[in-house]
Amino acid sequence: GDPMRKMQSLRLSIARHFPERFLKYIAKESFVVDNTRAGETSDQEDPQFGSLWKKIIDLANEMLHTNKKIPVQWLSVEQEIISHPAPYVSKTKFRHEFAEKWCPMIEDKDLEELLYFLQFHGRIFYLPNYQDGLIVLDLKWLIGTIQEIVTTRPEWTYQLEHQSHYDNLENSGLLSGKLLDSACGRLNIDEIKDGLVFIMKKFSFLIELKNIYGNLIYLVPCKLKKFKEIDQNTGGGPAPLYLRFGEGKHVPSGLFVRLVVHFGEWVSTKCSAEQPDLYSNAASFFVDEKHTVHIVCHSSAIKLYFSTEDASGLVDTNSFSETILRWVLYQCV
Repeated sequence: GDPMRKMQSLRLSIARHFPERFLKYIAKESFVVDNTRAGETSDQEDPQFGSLWKKIIDLANEMLHTNKKIPVQWLSVEQEIISHPAPYVSKTKFRHEFAEKWCPMIEDKDLEELLYFLQFHGRIFYLPNYQDGLIVLDLKWLIGTIQEIVTTRPEWTYQLEHQSHYDNLENSGLLSGKLLDSACGRLNIDEIKDGLVFIMKKFSFLIELKNIYGNLIYLVPCKLKKFKEIDQNTGGGPAPLYLRFGEGKHVPSGLFVRLVVHFGEWVSTKCSAEQPDLYSNAASFFVDEKHTVHIVCHSSAIKLYFSTEDASGLVDTNSFSETILRWVLYQCV
């Protein structure tokens, strides 16, 4: 088929399935290059090569850091990091073992700039406000460590009393403080546990909340199961509310789970009953003895509807809708 049409079809598919914040990084132009003519003389070369090359250069020149001069020693620091055996270091240790080795008498301001340069290049992850400053040198180690913390099948031997906690993590997506402490102890990373939790919360690997006893627990979104049979009726209650994000736009990644968690915290102030399990795309909450709020996540909208066990106990539709909508908008702004 026509390769240009295939490229246009691909662009449309990306536009329909990717969040808007990613689309601004997709070039407006399409380039279909004949690789069989690569390396030929300029008069025989596919003209798309030249167009593509020019576009890459133009985009590179628009980037803020492109024309900014950096000390050549920074590149030596970058190479030093690659061969360093430790997966993480403190900021003080980084200064002594890396920065001052190649940049003697480096000032604090320059050290900060160096760290952000390395982070921008994807070489490190820098957490400036954690104790002395946590610097992760091995990003693959970081990803692997996060996976081991939230696993339901640890490779190490654990106490039998932890089995129920692992079952709860697998079935409900809730990581207890005991499992978190146990995993960090086994992985010998107790000293940076709080820093790792901060990183995991920042990227929505964990969402911190409290259980009915007031103890800290963590919701792990990637462990939530998908609810396959989403109830489409409205339970005879008020008309459902739909939260949309613009024509053709999808629900922002991670928003549904965060909305559900905050909604659960709000509901807990109104009803002490134990709430049903959460799913990656649906949740229900008892707001009192008779009424239940259902929140369902579709690809392009979040739906809220209300059901009741007693038809005579229906609240006023407008009052209910106004209360819930005000709360939802407050959380999303």
